[in-house]
Amino acid sequence: MVTAAACLGLTLAWYRFRGAEFVLQGWFGFTGTQTNVWLRFGRRMLVKALRTEEAAIVRFPSNESIEEWKAIIQERHDKLHHVYCFADGLKLRFQACSGLSEQGMYYNGWQHGHYITNIFVFGATGRIIHCVVNVPGSVHDSTLCHWGGTYTLLQEAFQETGGVCCVDSAFLAGNVDYLIKSSQDLTKARDEEHLLQLKQATSLRQAAEWGMRSIQSAFPRMKDAILYEEKGERAVILKLLPLLYNIRLERVGLNQILNTYAPHLSKDAGYFIKRND
Repeated sequence: MVTAAACLGLTLAWYRFRGAEFVLQGWFGFTGTQTNVWLRFGRRMLVKALRTEEAAIVRFPSNESIEEWKAIIQERHDKLHHVYCFADGLKLRFQACSGLSEQGMYYNGWQHGHYITNIFVFGATGRIIHCVVNVPGSVHDSTLCHWGGTYTLLQEAFQETGGVCCVDSAFLAGNVDYLIKSSQDLTKARDEEHLLQLKQATSLRQAAEWGMRSIQSAFPRMKDAILYEEKGERAVILKLLPLLYNIRLERVGLNQILNTYAPHLSKDAGYFIKRND
């Protein structure tokens, strides 16, 4: 009999482990078929459970939270008065299968390989507040933001709160009020004030890289090439990823964004263990 705890442990161990699945068979005492069946079941049940879990849910912040996050970022970057979040794209390696015409859409000429494109928007506390996942690697990050409604959400938040998102130069060719871009070419600065703002935006945008690193280091399975399949398993794997990231942020707290910008909110596992005693 496979208990709920064993199924949950198998699912989480799969995300936290790289390499062949036969190692998991030894850990949990399953055959290959059992491992695959319970992994599929466990991932689906975990998505269903975490979609309603407040600590895990991916949700755009309230206006009050945006104001708090503005203050958190401005405390460290005094020239960025209205920034509350940062965004970047994450390309995950995808299995290349010869003879499949569908593979063409996953090929990214810039990276010279097959990838799945994802967009993640992080708040000042490190939480994922919006994401678009499981898109062919040939799609540009900015195009994905249009398709996934990311720009619409950021624009609506700007109209209500004046909040701005920090991104790199790959996003939206035109200048818009709700985005501030980092710049590698500081000669484009209009004046001294703008120069300092560009420098701080470049520094802040590094936090998005920390977020991507947190995703891949906390869940090493994402560094392996995602297998090609046609039954929706890839979508489930990627939908569960931001939910697991958020609940880990809330329950474990080992996150560079949180520890850098909001250390007063950081709590480790010991805090939650004591609270539940």
